[in-house]
Amino acid sequence: IGGSVILESIFSINGMGLLFYQAALSRDYPVIMGILIITAFLTLFGNVLADLILLKLNPYFKKEKKITF
Repeated sequence: IGGSVILESIFSINGMGLLFYQAALSRDYPVIMGILIITAFLTLFGNVLADLILLKLNPYFKKEKKITF
C-alpha cells in the first residue's frame, strides 16, 4: 500500500493507495479496515494461485513419496 501511494502521486492516478492515505489522515476507520481486508484477501488469493501453478508445473511435487521409519 505504501508504494502505491508514491506511484499514484507521480502518475496522478486515483487508486487504493491514495484512498488509504486520505482515510488515514481523516481517521476514516471503516475505509481503512475495508482496504486492509481487500489487500489481505488479494494476497491470500495470489499465494494460493501461485501454489496451484507451482503444483501444476513442477513434476517434483507430483511424485508420491512414502515416509519410512
